[in-house]
Formats: sequence, structure tokens, C-alpha cells
Amino acid sequence: MNSKEKGRFGERAAAQYLTEHGYSIRERNFRSRHGEIDLVADDGETLVFVEVKARAGARPAEAVNFTKQQRFIFTARYYLAKTPTKLKTRLDIIEVFFTEEAGEMRVLKINHIENAFGARR
Repeated sequence: MNSKEKGRFGERAAAQYLTEHGYSIRERNFRSRHGEIDLVADDGETLVFVEVKARAGARPAEAVNFTKQQRFIFTARYYLAKTPTKLKTRLDIIEVFFTEEAGEMRVLKINHIENAFGARR
């Protein structure tokens, strides 16, 4: 599988994980000129912007460097400007660890890092 397919696999796994943990998926792959947010979800009184990183090895969250964090934050602000809300907001990362054998991908572990960038409204 190519990296785009692996990314989509990770996003589906993350969305399922969030749904199973009581979140409501509001939007997938929200794009602006600043960047993209993989998932936007409601968690009770909190609107959660989620960056999904899927890897077969290492720590997926390590791929979210300072520049990517800034783009993510700007994109979240753009979303809020277009879709005002009184909900609290949070920026999370979901790491999807997987294995791939003979073209088959299988989730090994999901790690949800809440408030990953420390930026909160």
C-alpha cells in the first residue's frame, strides 16, 4: 500500500476509535489554504481537532514537527472562524500503530494524545 492508502487506513481506525469512545465525528479531512485537519469531533462540551499519524514503526507523533503544529493550529482557527462555537476546543494527536503483511493492514495499537500541542481556547 502507498502512503496515501496507509493514511486513509489510519484515519478510518482513528474515527472508529473515537466513535467507540463516545465522540461524534463532525468532519473528516477539513482543508483550508493553511493545511488539513484529519478529523473534527465532538467530545461532550469540547470540539476536538485531531491529527492522525499512522506508522508501522517508531512513534508516529514524532512526525508532527513545529511547522506542522503551526499549520494545524492555523487551520483549526480558520475552521472556528467559519464555524463559530461556544464549545471549548482541544487539539489532539491519535497515533495508529499497525502491521502490514501481504498487503493486509492490521491495527496493533492506538494511542490518543489529548491536548497534544497545549493550545486551548
